[in-house]
Amino acid sequence: MHLIKYSQDYERFLLIGDFNAEDTEQCLSEFLYEHNAENIVKDKTCFKSLNNPSCIDLFLTNFPSSFQNTCTITTGLSDFHKMVITVTKMTFHKNPPKEIYYRDYKKFDRDIFKEELANELHGCDSYYNSFEEIFINVLNKHAPFKKKFLRANHEPYMTKALRKAIMRRSQLQTKYFKNKSENNYLAFKKQRNFCSKLYKKERKNIIIL
Repeated sequence: MHLIKYSQDYERFLLIGDFNAEDTEQCLSEFLYEHNAENIVKDKTCFKSLNNPSCIDLFLTNFPSSFQNTCTITTGLSDFHKMVITVTKMTFHKNPPKEIYYRDYKKFDRDIFKEELANELHGCDSYYNSFEEIFINVLNKHAPFKKKFLRANHEPYMTKALRKAIMRRSQLQTKYFKNKSENNYLAFKKQRNFCSKLYKKERKNIIIL
């Protein structure tokens, strides 16, 4: 009755518990057929009879594709029951990358820029618009605009230093997979440990702020 009541508001359901019956028994089999559901627990869960264990701790759902890695584990809390666990599949909307523009000062030479700007301004009138146009044109030549894309889902602790460290770790990992020498492994391991320390440090800084 409760399932009929709530199914009016919810499309999916998951019933969990010790049903004292296997899903092949008539009472549960008819219920599953009626609600187009199934039991996603496939391992034995009850070992009260060691010679004839049963699966009576069930996860019943009408959307089995929403779960993964369903299994049973021994916890020691029960004499003959295993604990059943499952994982809900999650999806996250990935935002499109952010397109940003920036000036590239990689080859910028201050002295050359000042000299060329002075030459271009020689004989310039006193109007501001003229000065602005000349200044921007010279600046564009020495520090041109460039475009790059940034992931929109970056966490706040994903700093430039951490991002570069992770990229370096990936490079060393690929190198090790291609040539599994001891030197390549030690280099990859060192960078991996450095990434872990930097990751913890950056996360700690975010929490403090």
